[in-house]
This record gives sequence, structure tokens and C-alpha cells, in this order.
Amino acid sequence: MALWSDCSTSSWTRRSAEDLAHRAGVSRDTVQRIEHDTNNPRLTGLLLVVRALDTDPADLLEERFTDLGSKPPANDSR
Repeated sequence: MALWSDCSTSSWTRRSAEDLAHRAGVSRDTVQRIEHDTNNPRLTGLLLVVRALDTDPADLLEERFTDLGSKPPANDSR
């Protein structure tokens, strides 16, 4: 990760999003919308970001659903 002379949190976050967007081949806005959960991203964009992060998509889904609580899905027969 690069070090920048301007180390303010908002600047660092913006530049980190720009770096990830560049590596993923998507816009910074796309990265920020995914990060802040402000829309439902297209699967292709989401997968590009996941690959750029060098992570398993299942790990992100597990984290997302853990954040929602432990309630089973509505169609779960438990």
C-alpha cells in the first residue's frame, strides 16, 4: 500500500478506494457504494472488487450475513 503525504482519514479512505477501484477496473464510486452498502452492485463489479482484494466471495458473504444477526432465512425450515 502506498503512503501519501496527506494522511487525513477522509483523504486516505478516498485514495484507498481509488487504488482498489483502479486494481479492480471499476469506478471509485462503485467501490464506495459497495463499501457503504448504498446500492445493490452488479455481480460483475462485485466480483472484480473481490478479485482485486484477493479474497473469497464466501468470506464476504459470511461477514455480511453475520452482521445481519443469526436469524435464519425466511424460507429456512428450521
